[in-house]
Amino acid sequence: MQQPRGTGTSGSIQCDFTVAVLPDTQHYAQKFPETFHAQTTWIAANAVREKIIFVSHVGDIVESGGDSRKEWQVAKSALTRLHGKVPFGVVAGNHDADIVGNRSTDYAMYREFCGRTLLRDIPTLVALSEDECSSVHKVTAAGMAFLSIHIEPDVRAATINWALEQMDKHPGLPVMLTTHNYLNDVTRSRDKTTAMRLYGNSAEDLFQGFIRKQARIFCVLGGHQFHAGGEYSQVSRNDAGGSVIELLQDYQGRSNGGDGWLRLLRFNIKAKKMIVQTYSPVLKRYETDADSFFVLPLELPTASTIG
Repeated sequence: MQQPRGTGTSGSIQCDFTVAVLPDTQHYAQKFPETFHAQTTWIAANAVREKIIFVSHVGDIVESGGDSRKEWQVAKSALTRLHGKVPFGVVAGNHDADIVGNRSTDYAMYREFCGRTLLRDIPTLVALSEDECSSVHKVTAAGMAFLSIHIEPDVRAATINWALEQMDKHPGLPVMLTTHNYLNDVTRSRDKTTAMRLYGNSAEDLFQGFIRKQARIFCVLGGHQFHAGGEYSQVSRNDAGGSVIELLQDYQGRSNGGDGWLRLLRFNIKAKKMIVQTYSPVLKRYETDADSFFVLPLELPTASTIG
């Protein structure tokens, strides 16, 4: 497709609305707090111009889990910049666990800083799981509504059932799913391993047992994987024949913990396409290589495909 004109904003790329994606911010919370603040400050200040109607964080909000209250304070302070500007959802990553690397540990620190106390005033929030590690948002834009479901890493069966119950409460709405570990940029496929929670499902298990059976899920977002550049995308088919956009974005392996790179998902409903851009408010530039700027077919499910 053509390269962005001018600044690459929504004014130069035709879209109905934009969803911003915050990839793993763990090193910003630990070492580069100004970068975390630069990301959320830019989103809040440019929400109208960029048509940003929602922000999704893919997890690994902090680096040191329960060992560093200071990192959590940085993260909450940065995310709070979005309050009253743009609604947002967050999900826990493996580094957000109280004891990083312990699959049976709790997420008490995550609950304290990114659970109910952070999310309760966000107008899009419609449900929060009992452990506060998963949530559901109802987002409305361009005359349509969709659900943004954020589910725990290595999703357990009970959490999948909870997500299904929440979907049943909002019949007919398309669903965007965010979880921490999904696509692997080395194998260039859905990850087939679990390493974060006991009795959890791998990304491949999640797709085969849940996502592909739900015609309403049109997009899955993830982070965590960064060893081959931290960018990969693919489009899969569900059992109803519809497309499922799957996106990986994780820049923690780059300079300065990631240089503030974030994703902008531009939705063009009439043209049935999603334009994916990668932008850094720190470097003040777009990345335009094939893995960073591309167009994907957007097939939002209709009542006929939902059944």
